[in-house]
Amino acid sequence: MPVEILNITPEFAREHQAAADQAFLSDIKDTARNFEEHGITGVANQWLLSMPWKRCLAFRLFADLLESDQPQNRSVLEVGGSLSYFTYQLATRHNYILLESVTHEDQADYRHVENETGKSFLKIGDWADFEPETGHDVVIANDVFPNVDQRLYEFVDRFLPIAKELRLTLTYYEDTVFEVRRISSGEILTMKPWGLREMHHFVSHLATSYPQICGNLAVGDITYESYEGRLFSNRRNVVYLR
Repeated sequence: MPVEILNITPEFAREHQAAADQAFLSDIKDTARNFEEHGITGVANQWLLSMPWKRCLAFRLFADLLESDQPQNRSVLEVGGSLSYFTYQLATRHNYILLESVTHEDQADYRHVENETGKSFLKIGDWADFEPETGHDVVIANDVFPNVDQRLYEFVDRFLPIAKELRLTLTYYEDTVFEVRRISSGEILTMKPWGLREMHHFVSHLATSYPQICGNLAVGDITYESYEGRLFSNRRNVVYLR
């Protein structure tokens, strides 16, 4: 099956917003109320409420995994998923593992959701240190690479061979720099996030390294246009690969 690659644009949001909101918005709001009642910080759920485009993207990422007529109890591994309505659904419907560094929430927040679902799904630590016992039906990394974690090549080279399906949303920028603090020394670093050139190089890597899976990809599939103020709050672009 050819790799699907989708640029997230205002047109994409307009096309899918109504269906995404009809499918998930009420449940996302219910989850927010549950989190508030129990004092849980669920940053991913907050983002789903405040950024409509994230609901459209979640619709493409998760909808089939939540449908009752689709296979249940699949082996699903998610990296950096935080806590949201989808955490509950994936944990209760599938053999779900969440790899988390627990930067937005407290560990107790995750344990509370585990108690509510009756599933022990959390693995705390770096994905690079995780040793999967078997392959996975689906591996998901949503808005992690390469903006939060620039080890995209290493991640794909590790998990693509052992996953039946890899679902990635990738965030990149143009004309953008960030000031970040190095934790070990306190230094302020000026970092340039991945842009179109780096994304094109990555697509070439996929096509040449995994021709049977990704041979249909071309660098022209990845484009850039600033949607700041029209879709996003900054100069980001997002693509979905499946």
